[in-house]
Amino acid sequence: MNKKRLLNISYYINKTLDYFGLMECNKIDIEYLSEQIWSDLKSFSKKDPSANSNYKLILESYQGFRAVMNYRISNYIHRNFNDDFFIIKARKISEQTKVLTGIEIHPNATIGKNFILDHGFGTVIGETSIIGDDCYILQGVILGSKNISNNEKTKRHPTIGNNVEIGAFCRLFGDITVGDNVFISPHNIITKNIKSNSKIITKNII
Repeated sequence: MNKKRLLNISYYINKTLDYFGLMECNKIDIEYLSEQIWSDLKSFSKKDPSANSNYKLILESYQGFRAVMNYRISNYIHRNFNDDFFIIKARKISEQTKVLTGIEIHPNATIGKNFILDHGFGTVIGETSIIGDDCYILQGVILGSKNISNNEKTKRHPTIGNNVEIGAFCRLFGDITVGDNVFISPHNIITKNIKSNSKIITKNII
C-alpha cells in the first residue's frame, strides 16, 4: 500500500481509538487495520460511481463506509483481547456507530475483504453472521436469527458467500447459506439456502 494512504487511514483509526480511550494500547496493530480498511475503501471507490474515485470523500462523508471502518476496529479488538475491558470497548464502538450511522454490525460478525455497505441505514448484521469477500449490501438489509427471543448460543445468523449482492430491505433469517456469485433483488425475505450463481428476483416489479 502507498505509505501516504496508509498513514491517512491510520489517522481515522487513531481518532476512533482515542475517543474510546484506547489510544495508549500499543497491542493494537494499526497497520493491519489500515490494510483491511484500505481494501474496503478501494472497492467502494471502484464500484460506487457517485464516489467519483474520491477516497477522501468516502472517508469523510460516507456513513456506510464509516460503519464498516468502525466494525473493522471493533472486530479486531473483540477477537484479539479476551478480558472484559476490551470486550466492552468493542461493543461500545459498535453501539456508538449504530447511533451515528443507523447501522448495526456486531463486533463478532465475520466479514471478508473488499466489503461495501452502500447507504446502509437500517442494516443489521448479527453476531454469528459470516460474509465472504467482495460483497455489496444496500440499506435496510437484516442478517438475523429466526427467533425473536430465547435464541440458543449457537450459529444462528446467515452465511454469505463471495461476490454476493444483496438489494435494499432484504431480510435473511437463520443459519442459512447463500452461495457465491448470488444476486438478491430488493425486498426479498430469505429463510432457505441459496445455491451459488443464483438470482433471486422480486416478483411484481413494474
